[in-house]
Amino acid sequence: MFKFLFIISIILSNTFAIDLKKLKEDFYLYIDALDHPNRDVGNKFSKNLAITGDAIYTKITIYSVGLAMVTEEKNVTIARPGDVKIMYSDIPSEVDLSSVSMVFDKNVTLYSQKYAYDIVNFSSLLRRYIGKYILYINSENDKKQKKATLLAMDPIIVQDLKSKNIFTPFKVFFENIPEDMAVTPTLFWDINTEAKQLAIKVEYLTDKISWKSDYNLYVKENNLFDLNSWITIENNSGASYVDANITIVTGKVKKVKEKEVNSTVEVEKKALDNVELTKKSDSEYSLYTVPHIEELNNKEKKQISFIHGISIAYHEYLRNEESYDLNDTNSSQIHFSNILAFNNSKANHLGLALPEGVVRIYNYDTLSNKRFIGSTNITNIKEDEMVELTVGGSKEVIGEQKVISSDNDGLQKHITYTIKLKNASNKMKIVKLKRAFKDNVGEVTVKDSCQKQCKKENIDALTNLYTIALKAKQIYELEIKYLVNSKTDIQKGTK
Repeated sequence: MFKFLFIISIILSNTFAIDLKKLKEDFYLYIDALDHPNRDVGNKFSKNLAITGDAIYTKITIYSVGLAMVTEEKNVTIARPGDVKIMYSDIPSEVDLSSVSMVFDKNVTLYSQKYAYDIVNFSSLLRRYIGKYILYINSENDKKQKKATLLAMDPIIVQDLKSKNIFTPFKVFFENIPEDMAVTPTLFWDINTEAKQLAIKVEYLTDKISWKSDYNLYVKENNLFDLNSWITIENNSGASYVDANITIVTGKVKKVKEKEVNSTVEVEKKALDNVELTKKSDSEYSLYTVPHIEELNNKEKKQISFIHGISIAYHEYLRNEESYDLNDTNSSQIHFSNILAFNNSKANHLGLALPEGVVRIYNYDTLSNKRFIGSTNITNIKEDEMVELTVGGSKEVIGEQKVISSDNDGLQKHITYTIKLKNASNKMKIVKLKRAFKDNVGEVTVKDSCQKQCKKENIDALTNLYTIALKAKQIYELEIKYLVNSKTDIQKGTK
């Protein structure tokens, strides 16, 4: 074969006067390539590699625990049906490999799955080229790269292809990146199929995709406010997603995850089970679908506009949260918080489930007249639920309570309080005064002076709620008398 080709080259050189020297060099390179050790032999699957294209559909469901479920669809073209290695790239480095589930649209026999996270870098290429040809130079002045077999990588030791000398070169180079080597974290499947085109649907769980919600509430005149909200998504999963359909899930999802520590993890399976998340009742979580497709890049925080509510009606009142001890006869102040309350209904220009988050509240007249007045947290709120936002403490209404009499005859305790409320503002204030005892003190009978501008509600046996409409600059006094039969005294009286 060699002699025949050489004779042909001589004839051609005489006929067409081509460069014989260059032809001989090219010929020797060809002969060398026939036995080139960089040609990966691999198994029968590696000889027939098929690489998936870009995702044609992506859905990401993000949970409140920094966990996300990703559903993707990709197509792959197979040049030679039969034993095939499918290369599915752009898998996140934080994937839970045991959660991976795939569905092929044609008949496929799946033999094994490998997750390659040993992505392309100098060290990984050195490992891949051990025992194979690389290129090298021995000094900065070398203009021509020579071939050598890579024998070791720490330190780098090579054997020159022609001289057979063994040494450490000045610098090494690689001819190419092996086709089946992962540039990004990648899944490989060894399969058998007769199909030339496959559609693949893949589902998996990944860590480090999280979300949070923030609200801006702008208080206007006539007891109305506007509400804008943002969903902030942070992606540190190791993968980027283009044209993703995003759903936010509130509530707590329990996750148990075994961390994979190897750079390349290979799992041999006869079949892979589908990922199934246990559906909870509506009272435990809510779903929020982002209304438009979004790009979600790795190492990126993205804010997505979520809710726009205009002219939502609200009402304000003041509320205290203290609990009382009947044995404490000292005078004390009563502290009130400002409460902004509204109905989360469609009739009130809202009516959407609101995920937990931070609400920042502003007084708002015009764009040039906006003042921050406080912030608060909300839990998950359902549609048609009454919402109460605590907006700091009140300085306009001052409360004080005094014990004006206290008697204890051994069987019963009589105690009388006087409560003074002072409204220092120029407008009416609604005050909700809660009277709750810390302990179950026994049987309690209550008498009070609540009337006209005061309304009383019995919450339970030991808690009463007084709603008082305080007029501008008004000082209001409320007297409350308690008659307490302790449990111990009642038991003694029955013996």
